[in-house]
Amino acid sequence: MNKVLAKRLAKKAREKELFLLFKEFMREVEELEFLFLEK
Repeated sequence: MNKVLAKRLAKKAREKELFLLFKEFMREVEELEFLFLEK
């Protein structure tokens, strides 16, 4: 496995992780907004 490929895979994995974290964060924000609007 060459370095370039390894770097590219690492970058992809990191981007996917950030994307999943972002999605999770947005879901929590939506729930908070919902609770806030209920009151």
